[in-house]
Amino acid sequence: MTEFDREQAHRKSKDLSHLKDEVDEKNEEHIEHARHDQAGADRPAPEQDAAGRPQQPPAD
Repeated sequence: MTEFDREQAHRKSKDLSHLKDEVDEKNEEHIEHARHDQAGADRPAPEQDAAGRPQQPPAD
């Protein structure tokens, strides 16, 4: 690899370094969202009627 190629590769890597930060940020968002979804899946679901609506307690 020539000195010119090394310099050019270094310049390109600096130009793309911001993309790594963006990808890391998006990954963190997706991980947090998945944790939130998992926490919600651990809770028992409310009773539902045949139409899939949550059942309401009978009115007095």
